[in-house]
Amino acid sequence: MMGKYTLVSDGEASKDKTAKPSRLTKHMASLLTVALCGFAAAGFLLATTSSRATPSSVLMDAKLRVFKPQPSIEKIQDAVQTQDTNFRLTTWPLLVEDGGDLVVSWEGQAADPLTSKDFVTLSCGPTRGENDYFRKAGVKDWGSTDTSVRFSELYMMRCNYTVVYFHYQAASGLYKAIAKVEAGMRESFDAPKHGHISLSEDETGMTVMFNSASTKTPMVRYGESAEDLSFEATGTSSTYRASDMCHAPATTIGQQSFRDPGYMHTVALTGLKPNTYYFYQYGHGGNNWSKVRRFKSRPAAGTKYANIIAYADMGTFAGPGAASTAGRVYEEVVGNGYDSFLLHFGDISYARSDGSIWDHFFHLIEPYATRVYVLSFELS
Repeated sequence: MMGKYTLVSDGEASKDKTAKPSRLTKHMASLLTVALCGFAAAGFLLATTSSRATPSSVLMDAKLRVFKPQPSIEKIQDAVQTQDTNFRLTTWPLLVEDGGDLVVSWEGQAADPLTSKDFVTLSCGPTRGENDYFRKAGVKDWGSTDTSVRFSELYMMRCNYTVVYFHYQAASGLYKAIAKVEAGMRESFDAPKHGHISLSEDETGMTVMFNSASTKTPMVRYGESAEDLSFEATGTSSTYRASDMCHAPATTIGQQSFRDPGYMHTVALTGLKPNTYYFYQYGHGGNNWSKVRRFKSRPAAGTKYANIIAYADMGTFAGPGAASTAGRVYEEVVGNGYDSFLLHFGDISYARSDGSIWDHFFHLIEPYATRVYVLSFELS
């Protein structure tokens, strides 16, 4: 499981402009605009093939019904409906935190004895068949117990997570889905995520970008004090489809392939003073605001020196890789003044057509990509 790094509260800069976490070597991360075959996907790009072992054939019980959560995320309850009400799945927690874990447990007596070959699949959003899933865990895999499996580091992908228990039938050699349960996200799908900033052609400006499922007008409110965000700006939104990509596997739709990326929102701030800290929130108004963030505006003309961090090929690889790099970069940006800009050379997320990896990647870099702008270069 990937290591996690602890962040100071997003609003900490309002109380301490010179936080001093500690050491750190020069690494870094991020991306603002990337392109595949000439198609630019601002702040979000998908690309990858996936390979996994799947059963040769699967039987889905016709009586297995999908539990549909209530419209209000707060009303979602853990439930399962199967052909055999004596066997059921439960999840903990009931609502998944962005980046959190989900433990799936089973209880009761199934129609046939459970086997060591049984497995559990996890999906998020529409699937294209029984073999289309986001993750798979065998009941005897490492980390499993006699009655549960754990899925780690689940990120906001603007959909509910669905779990299906597949039972191996020795007589036929086939797998049969015998139970299903659905867990919602703790936050609304419209919650602003993937925040990051970039410079604009306007020397007094800064561009704020973020992602959500909302089609409402994106907004940013900002000011020189965290307690007085008296300025407000609105922006535009865009998205893209599998058909906008160049060719397979990028055009393939599936749980580990192209998936709905939501909407990428862009808001331009103008009239900023040079070399000044600004506090800001991004979202869609109402209750859909990010926490308060902070960035430093463009340096004054004639500035000769900059504190930067540069590295390459971050990806989202297991610790101490990407998470370690992200944590150390955050420490340098927040505590040691390396907040002029960041350089990310080479490959970015290594998504290779797996859209979920971009959600993971932006989750990793958001804590510092909302504070300092990132320049990304593809070297090949």
